[in-house]
Amino acid sequence: MTNVHSNTAFREFGKPQAIFILESILWTLKLIIEDMENFYIEGPKTSYNQTSENWYLPSVYQQVKKPVNLKNEGRKIYKFNSNSKWRKGGGVEVRKDLINDVVSEALDVPMNAGKFHLMDSAMNLVISTSPTAGCDTNDINGYAVHNACKIFTKD
Repeated sequence: MTNVHSNTAFREFGKPQAIFILESILWTLKLIIEDMENFYIEGPKTSYNQTSENWYLPSVYQQVKKPVNLKNEGRKIYKFNSNSKWRKGGGVEVRKDLINDVVSEALDVPMNAGKFHLMDSAMNLVISTSPTAGCDTNDINGYAVHNACKIFTKD
C-alpha cells in the first residue's frame, strides 16, 4: 500500500453500488419468473464494457441457494466478532473520524483524552492531498497517519 494517490477515483464514487442495486433488482425479478440462467460468464465483456475475470457469481449463487441455519450462522459471527480485538463499526467515512481512530490506536491514547487534534486538510495545508471518497480516506490517508504516528513515537 502506498500513501501516494493515483489521481483517479478507484472507488468510482458509487458506480459499483448503483450497478449492484440495479442488477439485484433485475435478478430478483428474474428469480420470481425462473431460476437464474443468464449469469455473466468469465471472459466476455459486460454491458459496461468490463471484462469479467475471476467471476465466481455462479458458484456463489449455488452456495447461497443451499438451506442455511441462520441462527447457527449468527452465533458463529457473534463468537468471531466477540473474540476479535477490532471494533466492528462498518465505517466508510469521508471525513476525519476514522483517521481519529487510527491515531488513537497507533498512539495507544483514548480519543477522548484530549492528547491530539486533527485538522481538516485543504489545498493550502497539504498541497498534494488526495480527494476523499468511499473508504480511500482510510485506505490511503489512514496508513500515512499510522506510519507518521509510528515515526513520532520511535525512541
